[in-house]
Amino acid sequence: MAAYNGADFIEAQLRSILTQLSPHDEIIIVDDASTDQTCSIIKNMGDARIKLITHPENMGSTQTFSAAIEASSGDIIFLSDQDDVWMADKISKVLAIIQKTAADLIIHDAQVMSCGEVLLPSLFKIRLFQVKPRNAPTTILVNWINTTFTGCCMAFTKELKSAVIPIPKGVWHDQWIGMMAAKKGFTIHYLPEVLVAMQRHGQNLTEIAPRYRQWWLMLYDRWKLMLRLLSA
Repeated sequence: MAAYNGADFIEAQLRSILTQLSPHDEIIIVDDASTDQTCSIIKNMGDARIKLITHPENMGSTQTFSAAIEASSGDIIFLSDQDDVWMADKISKVLAIIQKTAADLIIHDAQVMSCGEVLLPSLFKIRLFQVKPRNAPTTILVNWINTTFTGCCMAFTKELKSAVIPIPKGVWHDQWIGMMAAKKGFTIHYLPEVLVAMQRHGQNLTEIAPRYRQWWLMLYDRWKLMLRLLSA
């Protein structure tokens, strides 16, 4: 988990995760120089499975996620935003699919909520594809045009971790992980089940509908990503 000024949300998210963990699991949180009570809330939860790393200065979300992933020691790594809520069976369902399919990267569906109301029942439905094993868009070109890789909906193996770390500066961490998985031939599986409630509250780093971003910024980000992929 990458954290930054998440005091209003992070405790609820952590509680939704901790109830699903075994005593041997861990939550790696890298705080990106928060100026609110985020770190105090994390420490006051008093759970030994939480490992908090703090940045002395703000590094940005990509480098913060990269540091969290690098510090992880488990066989399966789940990405988490600080302000969402996990469904109670998220971990068990993802692990079951990994065991069944031997996939290296799982992307599951999510619902989008605001102030307790469901804004979108399915994130997949606005990503312009049907989630079917035979036609899931795992190719680099398709995802370069319109990414289907959403970080808070992703889990991956330690083998894929070794292929994506360190994440280069100037790219989005989730796009990098998904695109590298496609480039390196790792198995990608789309799970059409809603396992996360994504919270929209006006302070989110990214928006659900990227089409509203200025086109030239999107194009610039896409070219940076492609250049990094070509040199990786």
